[in-house]
Amino acid sequence: MRRNIAVLVGVGGLTGLGFAEMTTTADAPREAATVQVNVNVTCPGGAVQMSVDPWIVELEQGDDIDWILSGDAQSSSIEITPKTPGQWPFADASHAGGRGVANAASARNMRANQGGRRYQYNITLQCQDGDSDPLTVVIDPDIIITP
Repeated sequence: MRRNIAVLVGVGGLTGLGFAEMTTTADAPREAATVQVNVNVTCPGGAVQMSVDPWIVELEQGDDIDWILSGDAQSSSIEITPKTPGQWPFADASHAGGRGVANAASARNMRANQGGRRYQYNITLQCQDGDSDPLTVVIDPDIIITP
């Protein structure tokens, strides 16, 4: 982009007005990122221990999310459930997944104009410790899309 700039110049008591042409470049657009949320759950003796990192996912417009279930988890599957499905900011989502990066649950293709909002969802897992009955574990973190 080219802009003309007026410059007021003063030398030895004389003042003049000059014009200069300046070339500017627009800032390069930000490249979208895929944010990884690491999830782990164990249930030794029926006591549930879980971790979600990060707990609150902060995204910018256009970002994606992968929910990665730890290989050490005592669950073989993970499911992401939007609390308000009609307001979910992603057009494409695989809300179910398994262990590891290759099997992550994901959210892709963010809809336009989602900045400045908070989206609530649940992470649901079936935790199995040995031969005991599986425990349903529901975790309630948030997504925040910054303006």
